[in-house]
Amino acid sequence: MLLERLKDWGCDTDAALKRVVDDKELYCSLLTDYRDTFDVAPLREMIRKNQCEQAFDAAHGLKGVFGNLGLQPLFDPISRITEVLRSGSCEGLEKDLRELEEKKAEFDAILDTSK
Repeated sequence: MLLERLKDWGCDTDAALKRVVDDKELYCSLLTDYRDTFDVAPLREMIRKNQCEQAFDAAHGLKGVFGNLGLQPLFDPISRITEVLRSGSCEGLEKDLRELEEKKAEFDAILDTSK
């Protein structure tokens, strides 16, 4: 049921499952582990403080996690954030940060209702 809901939300669960040798239990465990550790607030704070290099490192790491887990709805906004930060700028990211927060809340709700 969780995998179906994630697919409906726009995730590429097929590609993500290939990365974990089709181990659905491991994949679901990784999703839960990720959910329990990811918070947009530290990234937002780094950007607010104009700590662009640190924010880039954090965003780039998240981009990798989202990509490997097939979490496309989270991957899209973090990719845009990463590219702006890569240029050395912390400006103009509010829209993408809000989208990332919204998508994170949606992701959490999917996990919560799929237990």
